[in-house]
Amino acid sequence: MCHTLRLGHRLELHPLTLSPADLLLTKLQVFHAEAKDLSDSAALLLGCGLGAEGLGAIDTDYIAGLLGSDWGFWRTATGTLKTLEMRAEQVCAGEELASVLRRHIDELLHVLERAPRSLAWRMRSMIGERSPWYELPEEPVTNHFSTTS
Repeated sequence: MCHTLRLGHRLELHPLTLSPADLLLTKLQVFHAEAKDLSDSAALLLGCGLGAEGLGAIDTDYIAGLLGSDWGFWRTATGTLKTLEMRAEQVCAGEELASVLRRHIDELLHVLERAPRSLAWRMRSMIGERSPWYELPEEPVTNHFSTTS
């Protein structure tokens, strides 16, 4: 994971899985989003829609609050959303669904743009991209076992 996403206090929101907002954030926090990350994000945005947490939708207020306190996470998430918007037709394999996806992305980006930002967010934004704002995950270490006869 490229950013820290604390989920402990949110595990009880849904009995079987993370909330749609938390699932989306796990995908949007990936700095080098791959095709699977983009298609998973698209599936969440199209399948759940945007709205209030209690309705099973992606809770935009929660996402805006979280990203409004962390410039780096905000930068990665908005960058991933913009990448998904550019590749919407490829990810959706058709213009009709891609149009709906773009509408959801635009709405979420609009919410994020209007959201209040913490002092820490504003201070970090002054540094911008001159300093790394994400951590690249380490490659898993593979154990090689040798057998001798």
